[in-house]
Amino acid sequence: DVYRDAPLFSSEISVVNITVVALGRNGEPLPRLGKQNFKVEEKKIREKNFREVEIKMELPEQLPLRGGVIIDTSGSTAEQFLYQLDVASELVKWIIRKISNKNRGDKFFVAEFYYEPLDQDPAKGVFTLKQDWTDDINALIGAIIRKTKKAAGGSPLFGSVESATRKFRDEPGGNFANFLIVVSDGQNNMPFSSLKSSAYLAQAANLPIYTIGTARHNIVPEQLAGFERNLKQISRFTGGRFFDLPAQNKLPEIAKQILLDLKNQYHLSYKLSPDYKNGDEVQIKVGIGNTDQNGKWRQMPAKLLHRNGYRVIRQD
Repeated sequence: DVYRDAPLFSSEISVVNITVVALGRNGEPLPRLGKQNFKVEEKKIREKNFREVEIKMELPEQLPLRGGVIIDTSGSTAEQFLYQLDVASELVKWIIRKISNKNRGDKFFVAEFYYEPLDQDPAKGVFTLKQDWTDDINALIGAIIRKTKKAAGGSPLFGSVESATRKFRDEPGGNFANFLIVVSDGQNNMPFSSLKSSAYLAQAANLPIYTIGTARHNIVPEQLAGFERNLKQISRFTGGRFFDLPAQNKLPEIAKQILLDLKNQYHLSYKLSPDYKNGDEVQIKVGIGNTDQNGKWRQMPAKLLHRNGYRVIRQD
């Protein structure tokens, strides 16, 4: 698969932003880290040696949150339709309600996706807002449980991710800590975007994507594997996580993990190298540790979650 190991990220400006979740070896929270505890290195694909970059850092509580939940309401989710709405509303209660800070200016949206060719505006279904940016948690939950359609139509998974990413990218007001949660069975059968295109755009928006796979396990194994692969790749390319949730028993555990990630994010940035040319693919390596009394870097054992690179797109 040409996309499997490619570092899918586009840098459209002169600064590279990267969100890093830093947890202990066993997934536990770490003591608060400082800029001096991070080491970020990068190299162009096919180059031999990494070079360290000079970073700036912002803590998660310093940046306003922008979060979204998008729900698959296409025909393939008919058997799981009400279940998915319940999952999405519970995630808002357990994650967004606990982490939201109105004084910080946090805002969130809810959307659904499907494709009905006979609709007056078929393309609108690829990304249909149910609740625009708001800090009203009850409005988000109400928008989710308010059924505006039955599960029907095609499954534009990648197109919906691309559309949601554009909403994050176009949000005015400066720098934000972004995250997107996708509740879907993982099917994509519409040509509005590809895995590669949607991942490029999500990386450019510095948007970690958490995917919740709701496909039942009694479908054809090859079909299930393909659905899960779509969701896993979206999350891995963007620095999020994939969770398999055919039934609701694991939902509290999943919500707890996402909440833990969001509370342990660090937002790093550094200047794009002037030596890079348009189209260059760059790998990123992140470590945490300390410099000892002899000036030698000592890496700490940890679990880090972040994108693995980017593609340079200069707007010269």
